[in-house]
Amino acid sequence: MHYRKTMDIDNLHILTENETGFVSFRERENLIYVSFKNILLNFTLGEFQAFRTMAKSVVREEYLLPFPNGSRRIIMQTPFEGIHFSFAIEEINVLIDTLDEAHYMYEIKGLISKH
Repeated sequence: MHYRKTMDIDNLHILTENETGFVSFRERENLIYVSFKNILLNFTLGEFQAFRTMAKSVVREEYLLPFPNGSRRIIMQTPFEGIHFSFAIEEINVLIDTLDEAHYMYEIKGLISKH
C-alpha cells in the first residue's frame, strides 16, 4: 500500500473552494487534494484527471440506484474492493463542477507561470 504524507496547509495553493469543500495543489510534491463534504482524497495530477473523468462518466439517469431510505443515488467504485462512494445526483454535479473548476484553474496557473 502506498502512503502519502498528510496535508501540510503551509504549502497548499487553493484552486477552487465552495461550501462543500475545496481542491488544492501542493506544487513541490505535485499532489492535488480534493475535500468534498466528509471525503478527503489526494491524487497525483494524472490520478486527479482520471477521477474527474470517472466522475463525469457515472452521471447518467440509468446509474441511479434505489437505496433503502427511498433515495436514489449514484455509486462510484474505487480501486479498493468494498469501498464505494454514493452521491445524490445534485452532489455528484457539484463535485464535477468543483473538479472542472479546479482543472481549469490549474491550467490557467500553468499558463501564467510560463510567462
